[in-house]
Amino acid sequence: MKKLFVAFLMITLLFSGGCKKRNDKQKVSLLPKYHKDAEANYNLASTFAYNGKYDQAKKYFKKAIRIDKDYYKAYSGLGLLLAKDGKLQEAAAYFLKSTKINDKFPDAHYNLGIAYIKLKQDEKARKQLEKAVMLEPEYPEALFALAEFYRLHGIKDKALDYYEKYLEQKPDDARALLYAGWIYYEKRALSQAIGKIKKAIEKAPNYAMAYYRLGCIYQYQGINTKAEELYLKAIEKNKLIIDAYINLADLYFNDHKYARAKYYYRAALAIDDKNAYVAKKLKKLDNVEKEEN
Repeated sequence: MKKLFVAFLMITLLFSGGCKKRNDKQKVSLLPKYHKDAEANYNLASTFAYNGKYDQAKKYFKKAIRIDKDYYKAYSGLGLLLAKDGKLQEAAAYFLKSTKINDKFPDAHYNLGIAYIKLKQDEKARKQLEKAVMLEPEYPEALFALAEFYRLHGIKDKALDYYEKYLEQKPDDARALLYAGWIYYEKRALSQAIGKIKKAIEKAPNYAMAYYRLGCIYQYQGINTKAEELYLKAIEKNKLIIDAYINLADLYFNDHKYARAKYYYRAALAIDDKNAYVAKKLKKLDNVEKEEN
């Protein structure tokens, strides 16, 4: 059964629950059965959770377990409710219980992996996420989580592999496009990098970081007019993107446009007044101006 109801998924961040939305008519049809049917209680709990009635959801998840102590999906459902409340250790225990009862339930492995990430138990997290993908190779949330895991651990080839697999499922995800594009840039596969990041901008025209990263690539290529245009666009979209100010100022400094350089260095310093690099560049600009005068 596939991914938890959207509203509940948003509340629990990356967690997934293996529950489906059911309309009111379907919920009513469950009522005659819920006294003795674990699945009916689970479905009723899922409906309550979808509608934000978490206490009621907890009641019926627990009732499903009382009826059938091996009803693994209900353990995962309870784990999600605990995760929502920030009780990650308890949530992990319920997800683990679900996997012990049924090791073939990918959502429980995924949820457990996310819980372990939040608990900073990285190796356990990796194993659970890998298991989820092994059981369900086209599981987008698990693919993205693994891509992020490997990116943040500096294992770029694996990260890129998972981003590409994720993008096969979710080709319009601007964040994944940007992250994959930047790894291509770090590998100096520039055409792939530019293609991915341009597509990220196409899908999310207000994505400031995408403009900034694309500007970095053009600056690396020495196409400074394009880089300048993109840095300015990044700043337009997000006034606090300090690296865009700094790179833009560096472009102007290297082009001897000192007044513009000073303007953008000062703008960067207004965002972070303890930035040693910017302070050093401003001091150097003062010295240059004194020499010219």
